[in-house]
Amino acid sequence: MHAFIALLLLGCAAPALGWSWEADTYPTQCAPLEINITSPGVPPYDFTFYRLAGYDLPFPQWGNGSVWNFTLPLSDVPGQVLADYILPWAAGSPLLIVGSDATGFASGGTSQVFTIAQSTGNETSCLFGQENNTTYLTTVPAWTEPVTQCGNMTIVLDNVALPVTIEVLVPGGDSFVTSTGNLQYPTTSPGNEGWAVMHTWMMNLTQGTNVAFQVSDANGPIFTSALVSVQNGNDTCLAGYVPPSSGLSGGTNKTGAIVGGVIGGLVGAFAVAAFILFGVHRYNRRKLILRRQTIGLTAYSPTKPERLSRDTWPGRYRDDPEEELTDRAREGPEDKLWEHMDRRMTTTE
Repeated sequence: MHAFIALLLLGCAAPALGWSWEADTYPTQCAPLEINITSPGVPPYDFTFYRLAGYDLPFPQWGNGSVWNFTLPLSDVPGQVLADYILPWAAGSPLLIVGSDATGFASGGTSQVFTIAQSTGNETSCLFGQENNTTYLTTVPAWTEPVTQCGNMTIVLDNVALPVTIEVLVPGGDSFVTSTGNLQYPTTSPGNEGWAVMHTWMMNLTQGTNVAFQVSDANGPIFTSALVSVQNGNDTCLAGYVPPSSGLSGGTNKTGAIVGGVIGGLVGAFAVAAFILFGVHRYNRRKLILRRQTIGLTAYSPTKPERLSRDTWPGRYRDDPEEELTDRAREGPEDKLWEHMDRRMTTTE
């Protein structure tokens, strides 16, 4: 009954995408693993086997993960079973299988997580000693933890062979790959080494999803992670997400509302600034003209620039302010009259 249930699980392990496959036997220590292509894709077919580092372990404890890849020959046809495929890992190890073809990574789907079973006779001839990987802690000095829904993932890489690929493995789901692409280390001179590169991508997975990571550079694997669970984050990357209201008039497009609000605010600010500058300029000009009028440099209104020649001034107009101050004590009714006429001539709007 246990074997029958295991085979049923294997039959639905890889969801049908561009093509499909199934494992006809359960992964067992030092026993043949049979894989059958049930729906053809575009050969060649690649099967990648990931021995995960464990369950819910932190980044510094991912040293015992490993990966193995096998490519089916082009002569193999759908329906033919690949037999005698023996995995070199001990019973109890968590195992994940990804099927890919010429159309891309994980095009054939990702299995559920298997736990490698113990063989009937406790066969150990296939096993080999595997040293705990610690070099990744030096080549990857920074890694985002924990993984959160719609959160940004960041990896910092030091002294690796670029490009670096990060395979994001989702058991029973849509796995994908991200890469540093054309990113390169900056050219350095002797004594100016120590540069690192950083790669960031969004984790568009929902809270509670199990996920693992395989990181490799141009020379081969760097580390295989443990299986971890996506933690609570935000909803911005999920289908059907509606941004909250920005408080501005317009539609529900948050970006458009913000941009429109910023542009409107700038236009309003410029209008206010222009009005203030115009008022200050007008005030300063009027003040300058009135100051000049008191010493006889000009005799026209700020709003009606009508120049008056000197011979049109009243006979008792005081051109010298000091002389005007000296004679002010002797002013009589007649002087008041001329002063009134002066004011009319120089301040009429």
